[in-house]
Amino acid sequence: MNNIGKLKVLYLSPNGYLGGAENFVYLMTMLHLQNNQIEPGVLFFNDGEVVQKVNNLGAKSYLLKTKFKFSKPWQLIQAILEARKYIKEFNPDILHMTMPYAHIVGYFASLFLGKKIVWFQHGPVGTIFDKLAALLPCDIVMFNSSYLMAKHNEMIALPPKDGQVKIHGLVTYKQQNQDDVSKLRSEILGDKKLLIGMAGRITEWKGFHNFLKVVKKLKTELDADTLKLLKFIIIGKANRPNDKLYEESLHAFAKENQLEDLIEFTGFVPDIHTYYAAMDVFIHASTIPEPLGVVAGEPMHHETLVIGSSQGGIKELIRDGETGFSFDSTASNADGLLYDKLLSVIQDYKKNDFNNSPYEVMLQRAKKFVNENYSMEKVSKEIESTYLSL
Repeated sequence: MNNIGKLKVLYLSPNGYLGGAENFVYLMTMLHLQNNQIEPGVLFFNDGEVVQKVNNLGAKSYLLKTKFKFSKPWQLIQAILEARKYIKEFNPDILHMTMPYAHIVGYFASLFLGKKIVWFQHGPVGTIFDKLAALLPCDIVMFNSSYLMAKHNEMIALPPKDGQVKIHGLVTYKQQNQDDVSKLRSEILGDKKLLIGMAGRITEWKGFHNFLKVVKKLKTELDADTLKLLKFIIIGKANRPNDKLYEESLHAFAKENQLEDLIEFTGFVPDIHTYYAAMDVFIHASTIPEPLGVVAGEPMHHETLVIGSSQGGIKELIRDGETGFSFDSTASNADGLLYDKLLSVIQDYKKNDFNNSPYEVMLQRAKKFVNENYSMEKVSKEIESTYLSL
Protein backbone atom coordinates (compact mmCIF):
# COMPACT_ATOMS: atom_id res chain seq x y z
CA MET A 1 0.00 0.00 0.00
CA ASN A 2 0.95 3.66 -0.33
CA ASN A 3 1.42 6.37 2.28
CA ILE A 4 -0.04 6.02 5.80
CA GLY A 5 -1.38 2.58 4.98
CA LYS A 6 -4.24 3.77 2.75
CA LEU A 7 -5.03 1.85 -0.39
CA LYS A 8 -4.96 4.12 -3.44
CA VAL A 9 -7.44 3.56 -6.26
CA LEU A 10 -7.42 5.45 -9.55
CA TYR A 11 -10.67 5.36 -11.52
CA LEU A 12 -10.43 5.69 -15.30
CA SER A 13 -13.55 7.37 -16.66
CA PRO A 14 -13.76 7.83 -20.45
CA ASN A 15 -16.69 10.25 -20.27
CA GLY A 16 -17.10 13.56 -18.49
CA TYR A 17 -20.89 13.77 -18.76
CA LEU A 18 -22.99 12.41 -15.93
CA GLY A 19 -24.18 8.99 -17.13
CA GLY A 20 -24.68 5.86 -15.04
CA ALA A 21 -21.04 4.71 -14.99
CA GLU A 22 -19.82 8.26 -14.43
CA ASN A 23 -22.23 8.80 -11.54
CA PHE A 24 -20.93 5.56 -10.04
CA VAL A 25 -17.36 6.90 -10.17
CA TYR A 26 -18.44 10.17 -8.56
CA LEU A 27 -20.38 8.45 -5.78
CA MET A 28 -17.63 5.93 -5.04
CA THR A 29 -15.10 8.77 -4.85
CA MET A 30 -17.34 10.55 -2.36
CA LEU A 31 -17.87 7.38 -0.30
CA HIS A 32 -14.16 6.53 -0.22
CA LEU A 33 -13.45 10.00 1.15
CA GLN A 34 -16.14 9.55 3.79
CA ASN A 35 -15.09 6.02 4.79
CA ASN A 36 -11.43 7.11 5.01
CA GLN A 37 -10.00 3.67 4.14
CA ILE A 38 -9.18 4.32 0.50
CA GLU A 39 -7.61 7.31 -1.20
CA PRO A 40 -9.42 7.79 -4.54
CA GLY A 41 -8.36 9.58 -7.70
CA VAL A 42 -9.97 9.87 -11.14
CA LEU A 43 -8.48 10.09 -14.61
CA PHE A 44 -11.01 11.50 -17.09
CA PHE A 45 -10.62 11.13 -20.84
CA ASN A 46 -13.07 13.97 -21.55
CA ASP A 47 -14.28 17.08 -19.72
CA GLY A 48 -17.82 17.54 -18.45
CA GLU A 49 -20.15 17.93 -15.48
CA VAL A 50 -18.85 14.95 -13.52
CA VAL A 51 -15.28 16.29 -13.67
CA GLN A 52 -16.36 19.41 -11.78
CA LYS A 53 -18.38 17.34 -9.30
CA VAL A 54 -15.34 15.20 -8.48
CA ASN A 55 -13.16 18.31 -8.18
CA ASN A 56 -15.68 19.81 -5.76
CA LEU A 57 -15.17 16.79 -3.50
CA GLY A 58 -11.49 17.66 -3.19
CA ALA A 59 -10.35 14.39 -4.72
CA LYS A 60 -7.32 14.23 -6.98
CA SER A 61 -8.33 14.22 -10.64
CA TYR A 62 -6.61 14.33 -14.02
CA LEU A 63 -8.00 15.24 -17.44
CA LEU A 64 -6.41 13.92 -20.62
CA LYS A 65 -5.36 16.76 -22.87
CA THR A 66 -4.92 14.35 -25.79
CA LYS A 67 -8.16 13.72 -27.67
CA PHE A 68 -8.02 10.38 -29.42
CA LYS A 69 -9.87 7.81 -31.49
CA PHE A 70 -8.99 4.16 -31.76
CA SER A 71 -9.07 4.55 -35.53
CA LYS A 72 -6.09 6.96 -35.29
CA PRO A 73 -3.13 5.01 -33.84
CA TRP A 74 -0.85 8.02 -33.30
CA GLN A 75 -3.49 9.82 -31.21
CA LEU A 76 -4.09 6.62 -29.25
CA ILE A 77 -0.37 6.19 -28.50
CA GLN A 78 -0.13 9.80 -27.33
CA ALA A 79 -3.15 9.34 -25.06
CA ILE A 80 -1.67 6.15 -23.58
CA LEU A 81 1.63 7.90 -22.87
CA GLU A 82 -0.14 10.84 -21.23
CA ALA A 83 -2.29 8.48 -19.14
CA ARG A 84 0.85 6.61 -18.08
CA LYS A 85 2.33 9.89 -16.81
CA TYR A 86 -0.71 10.50 -14.60
CA ILE A 87 -0.75 6.90 -13.35
CA LYS A 88 2.88 7.23 -12.31
CA GLU A 89 2.16 10.56 -10.60
CA PHE A 90 -0.82 9.27 -8.57
CA ASN A 91 0.89 5.90 -8.04
CA PRO A 92 -2.24 3.86 -7.26
CA ASP A 93 -2.34 0.32 -5.94
CA ILE A 94 -5.41 -0.42 -8.07
CA LEU A 95 -6.66 0.85 -11.42
CA HIS A 96 -10.44 0.73 -11.78
CA MET A 97 -11.59 0.71 -15.42
CA THR A 98 -15.20 1.83 -15.91
CA MET A 99 -15.57 1.07 -19.62
CA PRO A 100 -13.95 -1.40 -22.03
CA TYR A 101 -12.01 1.36 -23.78
CA ALA A 102 -10.81 2.57 -20.37
CA HIS A 103 -9.57 -0.97 -19.79
CA ILE A 104 -7.75 -0.98 -23.14
CA VAL A 105 -6.08 2.40 -22.62
CA GLY A 106 -5.41 1.78 -18.93
CA TYR A 107 -3.91 -1.65 -19.47
CA PHE A 108 -1.30 -0.41 -21.95
CA ALA A 109 -0.70 2.82 -20.00
CA SER A 110 0.12 0.81 -16.85
CA LEU A 111 2.11 -1.97 -18.53
CA PHE A 112 5.01 -3.17 -16.31
CA LEU A 113 4.04 -0.75 -13.50
CA GLY A 114 2.81 -3.58 -11.28
CA LYS A 115 -0.73 -2.24 -10.73
CA LYS A 116 -3.75 -4.36 -9.89
CA ILE A 117 -6.47 -3.97 -12.52
CA VAL A 118 -10.21 -4.06 -11.82
CA TRP A 119 -12.54 -3.88 -14.79
CA PHE A 120 -16.12 -2.95 -13.89
CA GLN A 121 -18.50 -4.04 -16.64
CA HIS A 122 -21.29 -1.45 -16.58
CA GLY A 123 -22.54 -2.59 -19.99
CA PRO A 124 -23.69 -2.90 -22.62
CA VAL A 125 -21.66 -6.00 -23.46
CA GLY A 126 -20.66 -7.29 -26.88
CA THR A 127 -19.28 -4.24 -28.66
CA ILE A 128 -16.00 -4.42 -30.54
CA PHE A 129 -14.30 -2.64 -27.63
CA ASP A 130 -15.66 -5.26 -25.23
CA LYS A 131 -14.30 -8.07 -27.34
CA LEU A 132 -10.88 -6.46 -27.46
CA ALA A 133 -10.85 -5.57 -23.75
CA ALA A 134 -11.88 -9.11 -22.80
CA LEU A 135 -8.62 -10.42 -24.27
CA LEU A 136 -6.48 -8.24 -21.98
CA PRO A 137 -5.34 -9.43 -18.53
CA CYS A 138 -6.96 -8.08 -15.38
CA ASP A 139 -7.21 -9.16 -11.76
CA ILE A 140 -10.97 -8.93 -11.25
CA VAL A 141 -14.00 -8.29 -13.45
CA MET A 142 -16.94 -6.73 -11.59
CA PHE A 143 -20.58 -6.79 -12.70
CA ASN A 144 -23.62 -5.01 -11.32
CA SER A 145 -26.09 -7.74 -12.37
CA SER A 146 -26.20 -11.45 -13.10
CA TYR A 147 -27.53 -10.61 -16.55
CA LEU A 148 -24.42 -8.61 -17.37
CA MET A 149 -22.14 -11.37 -16.07
CA ALA A 150 -23.90 -13.94 -18.26
CA LYS A 151 -23.61 -11.74 -21.37
CA HIS A 152 -19.92 -11.15 -20.68
CA ASN A 153 -19.28 -14.87 -20.33
CA GLU A 154 -20.77 -15.47 -23.77
CA MET A 155 -17.73 -13.68 -25.22
CA ILE A 156 -14.28 -15.17 -25.72
CA ALA A 157 -12.49 -13.71 -22.71
CA LEU A 158 -9.25 -14.14 -20.82
CA PRO A 159 -10.18 -15.30 -17.31
CA PRO A 160 -9.36 -12.68 -14.65
CA LYS A 161 -6.62 -13.75 -12.24
CA ASP A 162 -8.79 -13.41 -9.11
CA GLY A 163 -12.16 -14.21 -10.65
CA GLN A 164 -15.44 -12.43 -11.21
CA VAL A 165 -17.42 -10.50 -8.62
CA LYS A 166 -21.05 -9.41 -8.71
CA ILE A 167 -21.55 -6.08 -6.98
CA HIS A 168 -25.04 -4.75 -6.29
CA GLY A 169 -25.89 -1.72 -8.35
CA LEU A 170 -25.75 1.59 -6.54
CA VAL A 171 -29.17 3.18 -6.06
CA THR A 172 -28.99 6.77 -4.83
CA TYR A 173 -31.73 8.35 -2.81
CA LYS A 174 -32.26 10.91 -0.11
CA GLN A 175 -34.96 11.77 2.37
CA GLN A 176 -37.53 14.20 1.06
CA ASN A 177 -39.32 17.00 2.85
CA GLN A 178 -42.96 16.00 2.59
CA ASP A 179 -44.04 19.62 2.26
CA ASP A 180 -41.78 19.97 -0.81
CA VAL A 181 -43.23 16.80 -2.31
CA SER A 182 -46.81 17.92 -1.68
CA LYS A 183 -46.08 21.34 -3.17
CA LEU A 184 -44.60 19.81 -6.32
CA ARG A 185 -47.56 17.42 -6.71
CA SER A 186 -49.93 20.33 -6.38
CA GLU A 187 -48.03 22.37 -8.98
CA ILE A 188 -48.00 19.52 -11.51
CA LEU A 189 -51.38 17.93 -10.86
CA GLY A 190 -53.67 20.85 -10.10
CA ASP A 191 -57.10 19.21 -9.81
CA LYS A 192 -55.82 15.89 -11.17
CA LYS A 193 -55.15 12.86 -8.93
CA LEU A 194 -52.67 10.40 -10.46
CA LEU A 195 -49.13 11.33 -11.58
CA ILE A 196 -47.44 8.90 -13.99
CA GLY A 197 -43.94 9.57 -15.30
CA MET A 198 -40.74 8.54 -16.98
CA ALA A 199 -37.25 9.93 -16.40
CA GLY A 200 -33.79 9.59 -17.87
CA ARG A 201 -31.53 10.76 -20.64
CA ILE A 202 -33.68 11.35 -23.72
CA THR A 203 -32.50 8.77 -26.21
CA GLU A 204 -34.45 6.39 -28.42
CA TRP A 205 -33.61 3.09 -26.72
CA LYS A 206 -35.10 4.39 -23.46
CA GLY A 207 -38.54 3.86 -25.02
CA PHE A 208 -40.13 7.27 -24.45
CA HIS A 209 -41.99 6.91 -27.77
CA ASN A 210 -43.76 3.79 -26.47
CA PHE A 211 -44.81 5.72 -23.38
CA LEU A 212 -46.36 8.40 -25.60
CA LYS A 213 -48.16 5.75 -27.66
CA VAL A 214 -49.69 4.45 -24.43
CA VAL A 215 -50.80 7.96 -23.42
CA LYS A 216 -52.40 8.37 -26.86
CA LYS A 217 -54.29 5.08 -26.50
CA LEU A 218 -55.44 5.93 -22.98
CA LYS A 219 -56.80 9.22 -24.29
CA THR A 220 -58.81 7.27 -26.85
CA GLU A 221 -60.00 4.42 -24.62
CA LEU A 222 -60.66 5.94 -21.19
CA ASP A 223 -63.83 7.79 -20.27
CA ALA A 224 -63.52 11.55 -19.88
CA ASP A 225 -64.05 11.55 -16.10
CA THR A 226 -61.16 9.14 -15.53
CA LEU A 227 -58.89 10.82 -18.06
CA LYS A 228 -59.23 14.24 -16.45
CA LEU A 229 -57.71 12.80 -13.25
CA LEU A 230 -54.47 11.67 -14.96
CA LYS A 231 -51.25 13.58 -15.55
CA PHE A 232 -48.15 12.26 -17.38
CA ILE A 233 -44.63 13.70 -17.28
CA ILE A 234 -41.32 13.04 -19.02
CA ILE A 235 -38.21 14.20 -17.15
CA GLY A 236 -34.83 14.56 -18.85
CA LYS A 237 -33.05 16.06 -21.80
CA ALA A 238 -31.10 14.98 -24.86
CA ASN A 239 -27.33 15.52 -25.01
CA ARG A 240 -26.25 14.26 -28.42
CA PRO A 241 -27.37 15.54 -31.86
CA ASN A 242 -29.29 12.35 -32.76
CA ASP A 243 -30.95 12.34 -29.35
CA LYS A 244 -32.03 15.95 -29.80
CA LEU A 245 -33.74 14.99 -33.06
CA TYR A 246 -35.47 12.16 -31.19
CA GLU A 247 -36.57 14.56 -28.45
CA GLU A 248 -38.03 16.87 -31.09
CA SER A 249 -39.97 13.92 -32.55
CA LEU A 250 -41.50 13.23 -29.12
CA HIS A 251 -42.73 16.80 -28.83
CA ALA A 252 -44.07 16.63 -32.39
CA PHE A 253 -45.94 13.39 -31.61
CA ALA A 254 -47.52 14.92 -28.52
CA LYS A 255 -48.62 17.99 -30.47
CA GLU A 256 -49.89 16.04 -33.47
CA ASN A 257 -52.02 13.80 -31.25
CA GLN A 258 -53.20 16.63 -28.98
CA LEU A 259 -51.62 15.18 -25.87
CA GLU A 260 -50.28 18.49 -24.58
CA ASP A 261 -53.06 18.80 -21.99
CA LEU A 262 -52.14 15.36 -20.64
CA ILE A 263 -48.34 15.27 -20.73
CA GLU A 264 -45.63 17.66 -19.60
CA PHE A 265 -41.98 17.62 -20.71
CA THR A 266 -40.04 19.03 -17.76
CA GLY A 267 -36.54 18.91 -19.27
CA PHE A 268 -33.69 18.54 -16.80
CA VAL A 269 -34.63 18.97 -13.14
CA PRO A 270 -32.02 19.64 -10.41
CA ASP A 271 -33.64 17.40 -7.79
CA ILE A 272 -35.04 14.32 -9.46
CA HIS A 273 -35.79 12.65 -6.12
CA THR A 274 -38.55 15.12 -5.27
CA TYR A 275 -40.18 14.15 -8.56
CA TYR A 276 -39.76 10.43 -7.83
CA ALA A 277 -41.47 10.93 -4.47
CA ALA A 278 -44.23 13.01 -6.06
CA MET A 279 -45.09 10.38 -8.67
CA ASP A 280 -47.65 7.64 -8.13
CA VAL A 281 -46.37 5.45 -10.97
CA PHE A 282 -42.93 5.36 -12.61
CA ILE A 283 -42.46 3.77 -16.05
CA HIS A 284 -39.26 2.07 -17.24
CA ALA A 285 -39.58 1.14 -20.93
CA SER A 286 -36.11 0.56 -22.42
CA THR A 287 -36.31 -1.15 -25.80
CA ILE A 288 -33.04 -3.02 -25.23
CA PRO A 289 -32.14 -5.01 -22.09
CA GLU A 290 -30.41 -2.66 -19.65
CA PRO A 291 -27.43 -3.97 -17.67
CA LEU A 292 -29.09 -2.87 -14.42
CA GLY A 293 -31.52 0.03 -14.68
CA VAL A 294 -30.93 1.62 -11.27
CA VAL A 295 -33.28 4.40 -12.37
CA ALA A 296 -36.08 2.03 -11.34
CA GLY A 297 -34.63 1.53 -7.86
CA GLU A 298 -34.73 5.23 -7.00
CA PRO A 299 -38.53 5.65 -7.18
CA MET A 300 -38.93 2.29 -5.41
CA HIS A 301 -37.13 3.80 -2.42
CA HIS A 302 -39.70 6.61 -2.40
CA GLU A 303 -42.58 4.09 -2.39
CA THR A 304 -43.55 4.90 -5.96
CA LEU A 305 -44.99 2.03 -7.96
CA VAL A 306 -42.68 0.94 -10.79
CA ILE A 307 -43.82 -0.68 -14.02
CA GLY A 308 -40.62 -1.78 -15.73
CA SER A 309 -38.89 -4.13 -18.09
CA SER A 310 -38.77 -7.88 -17.54
CA GLN A 311 -35.54 -8.02 -19.57
CA GLY A 312 -31.95 -7.38 -18.52
CA GLY A 313 -30.60 -6.59 -15.08
CA ILE A 314 -33.67 -4.64 -13.98
CA LYS A 315 -35.55 -7.88 -13.37
CA GLU A 316 -33.39 -8.29 -10.27
CA LEU A 317 -35.14 -5.21 -8.84
CA ILE A 318 -38.65 -5.69 -10.20
CA ARG A 319 -40.28 -8.96 -9.26
CA ASP A 320 -43.64 -8.95 -10.99
CA GLY A 321 -46.44 -8.62 -8.46
CA GLU A 322 -44.00 -8.44 -5.52
CA THR A 323 -41.88 -5.29 -5.85
CA GLY A 324 -43.60 -3.82 -8.91
CA PHE A 325 -45.04 -4.88 -12.26
CA SER A 326 -43.05 -5.95 -15.30
CA PHE A 327 -43.57 -6.33 -19.05
CA ASP A 328 -41.32 -7.17 -21.99
CA SER A 329 -40.23 -3.69 -23.04
CA THR A 330 -38.05 -5.16 -25.82
CA ALA A 331 -40.97 -6.86 -27.62
CA SER A 332 -42.30 -5.57 -30.93
CA ASN A 333 -45.65 -4.89 -29.19
CA ALA A 334 -44.06 -3.32 -26.08
CA ASP A 335 -46.45 -0.36 -26.16
CA GLY A 336 -49.42 -2.73 -26.08
CA LEU A 337 -47.97 -4.70 -23.17
CA LEU A 338 -47.27 -1.50 -21.25
CA TYR A 339 -50.77 -0.24 -21.99
CA ASP A 340 -52.31 -3.37 -20.47
CA LYS A 341 -50.21 -3.07 -17.30
CA LEU A 342 -50.82 0.64 -16.85
CA LEU A 343 -54.55 0.37 -17.58
CA SER A 344 -54.85 -2.29 -14.87
CA VAL A 345 -53.07 -0.02 -12.39
CA ILE A 346 -55.30 2.95 -13.28
CA GLN A 347 -58.38 0.78 -12.80
CA ASP A 348 -57.13 -0.32 -9.37
CA TYR A 349 -56.66 3.32 -8.38
CA LYS A 350 -60.12 4.12 -9.74
CA LYS A 351 -61.68 1.44 -7.51
CA ASN A 352 -60.01 3.24 -4.61
CA ASP A 353 -61.45 6.55 -5.86
CA PHE A 354 -57.87 7.77 -6.56
CA ASN A 355 -57.47 8.68 -2.89
CA ASN A 356 -54.86 6.21 -1.60
CA SER A 357 -52.54 3.72 -3.25
CA PRO A 358 -53.99 0.21 -3.54
CA TYR A 359 -50.43 -1.18 -3.46
CA GLU A 360 -49.18 -0.15 0.00
CA VAL A 361 -47.80 -3.57 0.94
CA MET A 362 -46.00 -3.93 -2.40
CA LEU A 363 -44.50 -0.44 -2.17
CA GLN A 364 -43.19 -1.02 1.35
CA ARG A 365 -41.73 -4.38 0.28
CA ALA A 366 -40.01 -2.73 -2.70
CA LYS A 367 -38.52 0.04 -0.55
CA LYS A 368 -37.19 -2.48 1.98
CA PHE A 369 -35.67 -4.60 -0.80
CA VAL A 370 -33.86 -1.64 -2.41
CA ASN A 371 -32.64 -0.20 0.89
CA GLU A 372 -31.25 -3.52 2.07
CA ASN A 373 -29.51 -4.50 -1.16
CA TYR A 374 -28.67 -1.38 -3.19
CA SER A 375 -27.84 1.32 -0.64
CA MET A 376 -24.66 3.38 -0.97
CA GLU A 377 -23.43 2.00 2.35
CA LYS A 378 -23.84 -1.62 1.30
CA VAL A 379 -22.37 -1.18 -2.18
CA SER A 380 -19.38 0.84 -0.95
CA LYS A 381 -18.59 -1.92 1.57
CA GLU A 382 -18.77 -4.54 -1.19
CA ILE A 383 -16.45 -2.52 -3.41
CA GLU A 384 -13.96 -1.63 -0.70
CA SER A 385 -13.84 -5.22 0.60
CA THR A 386 -13.04 -6.40 -2.92
CA TYR A 387 -10.26 -3.82 -3.25
CA LEU A 388 -8.77 -4.74 0.10
CA SER A 389 -8.82 -8.44 -0.80
CA LEU A 390 -6.40 -7.62 -3.64
